[in-house]
Amino acid sequence: MVARLLLRAAGIVLVAASLALAALFALRPAQPHSLLMRLRIGLDMSALLYDPYARRELALVPVEIGAPSLLWSQDGRWVVYRDKAGAIAAYNLATGRGEIITSNQPETVVPVGWSPNGRWLLLREITRSDLLYVGFDHAAADSPHRIDTGIYDVQWSPDSTQLYVHDALKVVSVIDATCLETGAACVRTLVPTSRLVEQLAGWMPGGHELMIVSLSETTHRPQIYSLNPDDGTTRLIVADPLPGSAPVWTPDGQQMAAPLLTPADADDSSGEGIAAVYLIDPPTEAQTLIWAGIAGNLSWTSDGNLLAFDLISRVDNSRSVWLYDRAANKTYTLTPPQSFESLPIWSVYHGRALTLVGLLALDAAVLVALWLTRRRVTRSP
Repeated sequence: MVARLLLRAAGIVLVAASLALAALFALRPAQPHSLLMRLRIGLDMSALLYDPYARRELALVPVEIGAPSLLWSQDGRWVVYRDKAGAIAAYNLATGRGEIITSNQPETVVPVGWSPNGRWLLLREITRSDLLYVGFDHAAADSPHRIDTGIYDVQWSPDSTQLYVHDALKVVSVIDATCLETGAACVRTLVPTSRLVEQLAGWMPGGHELMIVSLSETTHRPQIYSLNPDDGTTRLIVADPLPGSAPVWTPDGQQMAAPLLTPADADDSSGEGIAAVYLIDPPTEAQTLIWAGIAGNLSWTSDGNLLAFDLISRVDNSRSVWLYDRAANKTYTLTPPQSFESLPIWSVYHGRALTLVGLLALDAAVLVALWLTRRRVTRSP
């Protein structure tokens, strides 16, 4: 009887300790950290995931050759890509499993934007510039629905309620995203600006003004402007950006990294100008050279310390992915020799979801054993 009482007491202590441990882990603060995804180009194209703090790397998923496009979800748990079977799929970093969002899509259909609330995925049919959308509800694969045609660029509003689109007429329009939910026809409302827009380049800090690329009236070279979508007013932000590339603000909105193309002068025999990546302080217009070369796909970590970008070689057009450490003021590559890599993009991963099923099942088993022990102790003479 004494042995049973001691066993019962030990079981009570075990259950109490395990429940306290479960509560401690369930209430622990999240430890988000930045992860870098990039594309390795070759006969077998694949998405790579890199942890800069643990300095670990793994091959994530194979990607279809000819349609490279990778997207992070806002919460950093999902990666959208086009698989080799022609499906638009999402890979769950927490479970290590993939889900088919929409299947049997032509190779000209690629993912181009994910709503910040994670509800809608935007696709683009390249040949006709059709803008499509599909819901992401984890229930079953769906067929894309058409929003409009002739769309070149698209930007979600930070609250996921509006879509800003740039079309072949070089104008910007806004679409109420309610039409995606109701299935009604999506109506475009013109943003009132006199500027012809060459490209949507993202959002200004605060998320109230767009960044656009438009040609200067005097030099006729591309310039980066802010655009107030309510009244159409614009303001010059960056002169002479590298065509096809967009600047990115640091997360605190104080500085930006931008690929620039210095116009060719009389001594430049190539006539192409000089391309380089700069860290720019907009209030003072001070520029710090990060790297000389043709760069694109710039992306900051959430703490604003590491900048990722890809470089294009002028010799053989090969691509490689580089990191700029702002604190140490140094630049280094992640791409091994003789390898081609591109499309770096940072996201914030909040860690795996805590699963307490096993621990709670063990607690339940211990409780049942304690109950049986109590019955035997009670019936003992």
